[in-house]
Amino acid sequence: MNADSAAWSGAEGAAERSRVTPVHSRARAYRAAMPRVCTRRMLINDIDAAGIAYTGRLVTIALEALEQGLADVGMDFAAMLREKRFGVPLVHVEADFKRPFRHGERVDIDLCCTEIKAHSYTCRIDLLPAGGTLVAASLRFTAAVIEMATFTSVPVPDHFRIALERLAPVTRS
Repeated sequence: MNADSAAWSGAEGAAERSRVTPVHSRARAYRAAMPRVCTRRMLINDIDAAGIAYTGRLVTIALEALEQGLADVGMDFAAMLREKRFGVPLVHVEADFKRPFRHGERVDIDLCCTEIKAHSYTCRIDLLPAGGTLVAASLRFTAAVIEMATFTSVPVPDHFRIALERLAPVTRS
């Protein structure tokens, strides 16, 4: 078992992700409405010298959560980027931290796509202590969609837009 398979443990909430509300430019991701992507254990390579999760690794974990979320809705993100010849570089990242994570701690990761524009999209990722209800860290990032040969902005491809819309906040009754 490699570090990646040891860190990620499935896609909890797949049934809830099938009942999503449409994403639009004013969509807000409220904690109670975010689909659970997975539970992950903080590994030694996630930890800094202070013994807590390194901020830079949390951005990587957020991107891994997006890739897992897309896989859960039927999209192979790596194949899509390779075959379709477009990229999605981050153009904005922000984070709020409420409490640290330590080595070995299990973390629930919730993800939703909060906004899809013509040439970009924004996602929010909340990290919670496993089984907890209070968000310990929340990250938001915006990625542009570019044509790889020229690095120029292009519209979000329809098949990618559909996958992102499936990651919209969940409607719960």
